[in-house]
Amino acid sequence: MADPITPEDSVLTSAIKDMSFSPWQADPAVQRMQTPAQAYMAQRRYWLERLHNEEPASLDIFVENYPPRTDMVGGVALGASEVQAHISPVGATKRETILRTANTIIHGDREKDYGSPVDSFTRLAAAIQLVLDPIAPGIKITPATAAKVMIAMKLSRLAGGDEKDDTWVDLAGYSALGAEVRDQQ
Repeated sequence: MADPITPEDSVLTSAIKDMSFSPWQADPAVQRMQTPAQAYMAQRRYWLERLHNEEPASLDIFVENYPPRTDMVGGVALGASEVQAHISPVGATKRETILRTANTIIHGDREKDYGSPVDSFTRLAAAIQLVLDPIAPGIKITPATAAKVMIAMKLSRLAGGDEKDDTWVDLAGYSALGAEVRDQQ
């Protein structure tokens, strides 16, 4: 059994404990939803808002570990066959499926949850800058560089043997967002 959440825990630690060991329970105001997918997304929004307000530097860690459900459209949970039909038409190639899925994710609730891509990557760039300043002072990390770091992370997972389509989807999404952010700098 997990340790209870204590007042000394950071918001991120509390969020991870809640999402991992007692999902959908942290906010008593969150009513029981019709499906586990809806409850997960409601609880995720609760933690995203708290992290945004209280520990913005922790947002990326939470997002990486608790992604939005891909089996929902407009807040409605889909059945297994509907998920496949929504993301990828019958007979779609693997590349089409990967790109459609990435497109659905980056144009979904992410912007509402995390702000615009340029804002999100600007925050990430500032966090990376904090880490690098002691060892490499003077190096300027831009939002586009932050996107490249996320791409590098996904590439490292693939190089380490990750075989999940998720990683390819994320790589496509970060590539598209990186190009957009680069143009907005």
